[in-house]
Amino acid sequence: AIALQLKNASLQYDDASALQVINSARQRLSRTLSYDVDIELSDGRARLVQMVQDWAGIAVIELELPSGDFGTAAQWKTTALIADEAIGNSVRSGGAGQISMQVAVQETSLVLTVTDNGMGVSSSAKGGLGSAWLDINAPGRWSRESTPAGTTLTVEITDQPG
Repeated sequence: AIALQLKNASLQYDDASALQVINSARQRLSRTLSYDVDIELSDGRARLVQMVQDWAGIAVIELELPSGDFGTAAQWKTTALIADEAIGNSVRSGGAGQISMQVAVQETSLVLTVTDNGMGVSSSAKGGLGSAWLDINAPGRWSRESTPAGTTLTVEITDQPG
């Protein structure tokens, strides 16, 4: 998110607008660096909320979380890692400006659904590192549907590897 902000600043035609974008990126980077990474990753639920703030001004992200205390710390950490990758892909590769993230509870699993309004993924496109990671860590428990109007990624997150 910060890299995209700085790229946008370089495209500004007036110094005041560029400075505003740079200062915003500086504040976010400072906040990110001062935040303990171990704490951030151990509380995946809080990390999801932070992502909405991190991407503000770049993409509008709607987040829907289940009420109550469901899922394990490991499931929430994995959910946050997947969501972070999905948002980055949506914005960088798909050009999305609106993203919806929903986490639902299904028996003993969390189900993450990320939907964007990007340009979609070509059916002939090769899977990237994110797809390979999902194939290893959630085989048969993830799907991606893409149209020219956007993409939806759905992943079931369990505590069992593979």
